[in-house]
Amino acid sequence: MAGEDVEGQGTNLRIRLSSLWPINKANAPADDFERIGLERVAKEPQKPYTGIVTQGERRIFKAIYADRAVTKACIECHNGHALSNKRDLKLYDVMGGIVISFPSR
Repeated sequence: MAGEDVEGQGTNLRIRLSSLWPINKANAPADDFERIGLERVAKEPQKPYTGIVTQGERRIFKAIYADRAVTKACIECHNGHALSNKRDLKLYDVMGGIVISFPSR
């Protein structure tokens, strides 16, 4: 289920993929928090990067978990894609992150 689908169900929960090397530009980091978080999970994939960001009057909790290349299909697709900026992925490398966000009180 895409992040927009979860968000559209009235939960205010958003889940999306993001990467420092996105094939689809819509999956680039949305802000500095995501960029820094993706850099951190690339270095320490076992530790999620979490925090609260402010967007206008809203406070939003965000968590970024490492998205790893867990099958050969991941590697072959990303390394071989015409729009890929990174073509040297190996099995279990971090490709990006799973970004989870929801309003904080």
